[in-house]
Amino acid sequence: MKNRYCLANIRDMVGQWVKITLPTGRTEWLLFAVAFLVYIVLSVRIATYTTLIFDHRIPWDAYFSFDNRSIVLTGGGYERHPLSIYFFDALRQLGLVVSAGKYDASFRIFLGVCSAICMALSVLYVFKYISRVIGLAGCYALLLSAFFGLFSTSLLLSFTPENYTFTMPILLWLVLYTGLCWRNRKSENPVVMGLSAIILGGFTITNFIQPYLHAIAHKKFWTDRRSFLTQLGYGAASALVFLLLLGYRIHYNFSAFFAKTGEQYEKFSQQKSTPYWDMVFSWFWGGNMIFPAFTLMDYRSKSGFAYKAIFMDTFAAVLPNIILVLLLVLVLWAIIRGRKMIPVIQLSLIFLYAIGLHVALRFGLRSAYIYGAHFIFIVPLLLGWLLRFLEPKKHWHAGMVAFLVCLLVYFAVNNALRLQEFFDFGLRYHRV
Repeated sequence: MKNRYCLANIRDMVGQWVKITLPTGRTEWLLFAVAFLVYIVLSVRIATYTTLIFDHRIPWDAYFSFDNRSIVLTGGGYERHPLSIYFFDALRQLGLVVSAGKYDASFRIFLGVCSAICMALSVLYVFKYISRVIGLAGCYALLLSAFFGLFSTSLLLSFTPENYTFTMPILLWLVLYTGLCWRNRKSENPVVMGLSAIILGGFTITNFIQPYLHAIAHKKFWTDRRSFLTQLGYGAASALVFLLLLGYRIHYNFSAFFAKTGEQYEKFSQQKSTPYWDMVFSWFWGGNMIFPAFTLMDYRSKSGFAYKAIFMDTFAAVLPNIILVLLLVLVLWAIIRGRKMIPVIQLSLIFLYAIGLHVALRFGLRSAYIYGAHFIFIVPLLLGWLLRFLEPKKHWHAGMVAFLVCLLVYFAVNNALRLQEFFDFGLRYHRV
């Protein structure tokens, strides 16, 4: 009898995880399938006709500062991506099985398929959050999910095998999980939070703290000594495990790790010729949603291979600047309206953490559009909360919906045209 009870509990727990992680129901499966189809068409097209996704001759910066070859072969620098080498070793070996041991189009398509799956899952989790946590009708959840799916970050990561591609669905899953815990008045599982911190920190070290941003959003964390000490203990335990794994990875040479980390900070926080606030507005905020104009640069690898690289320019046109200002106002409005609600506080802390890291400390600000996977998903989620707050005010609610529909059309047209420019760049300078 006791065994049956345990088995029933295990089945229920597995069923709950499946409902959170995978599509359930016709609408979710259809959304996931459509998103995956759009992304896979884009990925296969780029992988088949160009070498942009993976080129042995180009170590980094073929497009938008992404380091595809370096990441796929080594997992990236251990000072920024401490444990990702293990994941990418497995991914690369599986890709080589698919491509019969060659770094050819089949290998690039495999990487593109994996990236497309991650981004389709990210779109799905946005839909799940808006419909299940916020409680908006399916039509509004679909509108905001499509809006997010057309972000420049979403489109770029759908074919880019980078650390950020694989951390975005994990971060969104975590937001969804903590949101459902709040909705169902349950406490987050400390094991889940600890494992999330280790996995996220392993991919990108600055993400280790992300799960605990959700924990400190609870009022109980600050007012209940027992809760505070418990969370502190779980955090310390996960940090210890992470440090042990990191130590094994670097042969416990932490002095070299900290020295290398300092070097990387100096390197990635240097000011460009672009004015500071232009970088903040165009690359930290706008470039993660809307493609601006592009600029080309000449690069040369250490082996002497010369190649063209493409980067985002700052926003010069009036319309995208107006749109980005309005979006920022709406996001801040949602934060102010929901300032006493735990899920809104959690999203606000994610945004504030990104601002502190990239805007205040300036880490990676000169190419901040590649870090959007860590925070830009807060935009559709906070807009979803704002729609919920505006439901009693029918005129404001209708105006907000109309504005989002217009944005969806603008994002689709602008970002599709820019992607075609990007594809033309690939055909001209990186054709197979």
